[in-house]
Amino acid sequence: MPVMTRSHVSRLDLNLLKVFAAVYRERHITRAGRTLFISQSAVSHAIAKLRTLLGDPLFVRAPDGMQPTALADRLAPPILQALQGLGEALQSNQRFDPGAAELEFTVGTTTSQPFQFLPRFYARFEREAPRARLMIRALPSQWPEVLNALDAGTLDVLVTVVQDGQDRPLEAQRFRSEHLFDDPLVCVVSRHNTGVGARLDVETYARLPHLIMASDRVTHTWIDDALEKRGLARRIAVVAPHAFAIPTLLGSSHLVSTVARSLATPFVDHPDLRLLEPPIGGTPYAFKMIWSSRTESDPALGWLRATIRDSCLAGAGEPAPPARQEPAVRKARGNARGPGKTRASGAGARATGGRRGPRRGVAATPRRR
Repeated sequence: MPVMTRSHVSRLDLNLLKVFAAVYRERHITRAGRTLFISQSAVSHAIAKLRTLLGDPLFVRAPDGMQPTALADRLAPPILQALQGLGEALQSNQRFDPGAAELEFTVGTTTSQPFQFLPRFYARFEREAPRARLMIRALPSQWPEVLNALDAGTLDVLVTVVQDGQDRPLEAQRFRSEHLFDDPLVCVVSRHNTGVGARLDVETYARLPHLIMASDRVTHTWIDDALEKRGLARRIAVVAPHAFAIPTLLGSSHLVSTVARSLATPFVDHPDLRLLEPPIGGTPYAFKMIWSSRTESDPALGWLRATIRDSCLAGAGEPAPPARQEPAVRKARGNARGPGKTRASGAGARATGGRRGPRRGVAATPRRR
């Protein structure tokens, strides 16, 4: 059995231990590199160094990924605990001065709604932390991968639309969460569509061709379930990957699109569009902020969370968009959903009548420049 000697310890690089911890958690070289923001070859090189140093393979290839050896299993708990303890020790009793901070905060999301609060957020960010840098990343859509990244410390704050019950597995010992705001549903139609009156009734709604946001073919959503309960059916005429299709297609057509209000806000003053209350109800999208419990006392991330929270609260306090809404948009009530036939996917699917799926949002990791 390989034995760790004093010479081994003296030759250990802290970065090697961080790579070991990432590969142990991810069971995958490439994914470990992503969480550390380094290349796959850099991860392989670091593991090769550790293998030579310890005289053990540490990880072996298997059908389901890189599996740890017995020695790696024995080393993992103290290494993970030591890295966490070191981070907490360095953060303890530190005062964070955002005005003097030369940090990089990485913000990521897989859904377009959280970006609606970014202008307000960045205005305060720039004012209070003028020497800091903001980087925006796209996150993987797989919920477990994002939680693993939060756990690993490569993502520190997540603003997300949480699927019903999706946050139940969040162990209180590992994560903290906080409700930020609700985003109600609206219907967008062309102002030139004479078949739609001041209010959109459910029969007219079902008769209109529908535009939804999704990245693949969608044949059935919760909206279809709600209409079927009323003995009605609709036709999905267009599936588009982004909300920019709304002004492009709806202004000169008979299409209707059901979206989150934050997605429609940029188009509220469009001369060819108007917003109406959906006739089928539907639950507002609830946005939450989630972070790892181990960063609870991190002063820099505490400031970041407060900035995100205040930005969202400020936005929630603003009146609904004025302009050409007939009638004024109110928060949608009720919920009509059921099992769909084909699951919608992509950033916009859930916000446009697609089957609800995991949504990810904002993450922040401070780094010294």
